Amino acid sequence: MKAEEQQALQQRYMELQMINNQIKQYQKQIQLFENQLIELDTLNQGIINIGSTKPGTEILASLGPGIFVKAELKDNKNFLVNVGSGTNVKKDASSTQELINNQAEQLKKLLEQSMGELQNLTLQARTIEQDISTTLKE
Repeated sequence: MKAEEQQALQQRYMELQMINNQIKQYQKQIQLFENQLIELDTLNQGIINIGSTKPGTEILASLGPGIFVKAELKDNKNFLVNVGSGTNVKKDASSTQELINNQAEQLKKLLEQSMGELQNLTLQARTIEQDISTTLKE
């Protein structure tokens, strides 16, 4: 194999490595989006469940991942929603679910875009792999 061909082959191999790194990043991002969608769905279900729970009922309130405290439900109709900068706004169940659904829709769009990019990168990687394979066979 000529030096020029070997250099071109190394260049293609480096391209393939870069694309494979991008593929891994998109896979992580897609997994993150999917996990966030599951969390939003769980949150929506929690709002539905709270709505059917009588005020005065003892509940487990989450303080963080896997940490709960027993609490008494005072209001099953209104929720305090963090709207950024440490500001909480009182919203009813319907408004809260609408906010969650809007977030889910935005995430779904990002997920679709990421999946499209992942598909394009995968096709590029296959093309480069085929080019490398063809060059090595010659």
